[in-house]
Amino acid sequence: MIDMHESGVVNDVLKRIELLAREHSAERVTAVKLSFSRFSISPEHFREHFDIVSKGTVAEGARLDIEVGEGGQPEVLLDSIEVEGQETA
Repeated sequence: MIDMHESGVVNDVLKRIELLAREHSAERVTAVKLSFSRFSISPEHFREHFDIVSKGTVAEGARLDIEVGEGGQPEVLLDSIEVEGQETA
């Protein structure tokens, strides 16, 4: 079951991922690198929720690389994404 806080965090990250993918004309996001503070959502819960909310999006099936830091603020930072099908200039 997804609680409201976790759902909001995952949805916010997914929106940022989709925006970056659109900006780079990506067909698919293959990997996402995230940094979590130790007081934010657990990596396991994030993965479970991400699998649910990313279904049918460009990020469905993306590998999640999550680093948990010692920071005191409860936050989840989107560090980078890897994409497929990028438009070349």
